[in-house]
Amino acid sequence: MSNQENLRKIAYGAFLLFIGIFISKIIAYFYKVIVARYLGPSDYGTLSLALSIFGIFGALALIGLDFGILRYVSFYKGKNNLKEINKTISSALVLSTLLSLIFGIILFIFSNYIAINFFHNKDLGIIIKIFAIGLPFRSLVTNFTAIAQAFQKINYMVYSRNIIENIAKLLITIVLILLGYKLVGVAIANIAALFISMIVLFYLLTKSTYKILSSFKETEFLNKELIIFSIKS
Repeated sequence: MSNQENLRKIAYGAFLLFIGIFISKIIAYFYKVIVARYLGPSDYGTLSLALSIFGIFGALALIGLDFGILRYVSFYKGKNNLKEINKTISSALVLSTLLSLIFGIILFIFSNYIAINFFHNKDLGIIIKIFAIGLPFRSLVTNFTAIAQAFQKINYMVYSRNIIENIAKLLITIVLILLGYKLVGVAIANIAALFISMIVLFYLLTKSTYKILSSFKETEFLNKELIIFSIKS
């Protein structure tokens, strides 16, 4: 590929990312307006707390493996080394999924304790439980996004994360609020949108870029170099 073609590809990716971010910001604005209006300050604060806890546990479960995927898959892709690409992806997916399940179970079990003893908010407990269920989805979505970036498929990330996930979250939130679920409905909508984004990313990658399930033909699921780099990132 010539330098001109590379520059054209980079420019197209940057433009597409800009459009995706612009669209996601518009959708996010309407989402926040609707949620703030129908939940009220108290429930909105509860949701924000739950999202913060979800983010912390999600980061702990990932231990930076998405950065490891981006670094090593890009490197081995340049060398056309499919075996090492498979090892990197299978190691990252197995470890992060296992960690997210462990952290999800811990968060689910101790949700009421955290809600009452740390935040003195009973309603927070059920919301934390809902987000705890979504931790594996978060890990997979983040890692799938890293795989898409490593293969220079920025459009996959834009379609799934910036557009589809945000639209799904907005629409599901509206439906569940109208059905009377309010705070619980908003929490469910967040996880449902994440799940949809995960499925879309998996489909796009598997269809034409990289068959994710093929990586599990490799039996080395603990790549020490990948883990050390990821933790340091």
